[in-house]
Amino acid sequence: DPSDNPLFRARLLHELVHFAQRASGASANFPCPTRGEFDAYRLGGAYLRELGVPDPMPMRMRWAQRFSAC
Repeated sequence: DPSDNPLFRARLLHELVHFAQRASGASANFPCPTRGEFDAYRLGGAYLRELGVPDPMPMRMRWAQRFSAC
């Protein structure tokens, strides 16, 4: 069941961050469309750490910086 899978929930959380960024209007102030990736990846990693689940992206913050670069 995907709803019981912490990796699925982390991915869902990632997408919910993007939804919240758009719904709140925060993304309108981003210097480029990819800027919101940093927060989405960071929060997903924090969620997995809180659960004690190994992160499938061991270099998550490096990738977050790369994916969010303008």
